[in-house]
Amino acid sequence: MFTRTPALESQVVGLLPLILAVVITDALQAVAGIGLIGLKHTGPSLGSTAVWFGLSAAVAVPVDDAAGLLGMWMALACADLLQGVSELGWFVRRSARIGAAAPLTVRRGGAPQQRGARSGARTLSYLWVS
Repeated sequence: MFTRTPALESQVVGLLPLILAVVITDALQAVAGIGLIGLKHTGPSLGSTAVWFGLSAAVAVPVDDAAGLLGMWMALACADLLQGVSELGWFVRRSARIGAAAPLTVRRGGAPQQRGARSGARTLSYLWVS
């Protein structure tokens, strides 16, 4: 640790499992948010960030007064988890809609076909979306 104060060291060590939970839930919401970016559907990510972290900011002072640093880390873990779950729900819903609209067809055999012959671009592809 970076301190020799026993009280502070014990408080930080006690918070480590909660800090790990915050890191994991933050990674969950980041992956779901990046998935929404890949689908070019970023509105839900912005909305869930505004809602969950807005609520977290609104209750920050009362939570700090009531539960201190432990409460603040718990509020952050909850905000990250709720954001990740809502973004994941939007991702599943949006990707299912796209998958149903454009099923993927794979052509096998033969040489790769060229696309973009008129523009002179040579794009080789084995996968075609029909």
